[in-house]
Amino acid sequence: MRRIVLILAASLPAAAATVRGPADVATLTASAEAVLHARVVARESRWGAGGESSGLIFTRVTLQPIEWWKGRGKPAAVVLRVPGGTIGELTQTVDGVAAFSPREEVVVFLRKLGEEPGTAVYAVERLALGKFSVGGPPGGPARAVRDRSHVACVGCAAGEEDDLPVRELRDRVRRAARSAR
Repeated sequence: MRRIVLILAASLPAAAATVRGPADVATLTASAEAVLHARVVARESRWGAGGESSGLIFTRVTLQPIEWWKGRGKPAAVVLRVPGGTIGELTQTVDGVAAFSPREEVVVFLRKLGEEPGTAVYAVERLALGKFSVGGPPGGPARAVRDRSHVACVGCAAGEEDDLPVRELRDRVRRAARSAR
């Protein structure tokens, strides 16, 4: 019996958050209040409202805008609030959320949560489906790549692209933003 349980546990898929699609660029653009090409300049995990007794950890990610593709943001830093994080020796993980690394270049589809003194606070639209990491080979064209590894998408289409040139992603976002007006 013990072997059966171990075999079953080993065969289970990794945990994933379920998100409603579709998650193509046009749909994400239409549902987002803003789309931003930026660089991560800081991350800091904090307790949720109510402090440690809330039991919730959030990570505050600060982005330096490179270019606003939708919306009219300020050139000043933008703050994202991402569920989960690490405080001391305690780590809280939330499946499906977008992860951010220091100095990472990203394109994010955003919805506004509220205001802090001097800045707006946003969340990433549709968890990790609303974040593309920007990179590519040295000297080659920059590519925008989306990681769906911890997201199960209900209603996503098979042809939704997760890897495309940054220039093409920008053009698609701008076209979708214009047609939504």
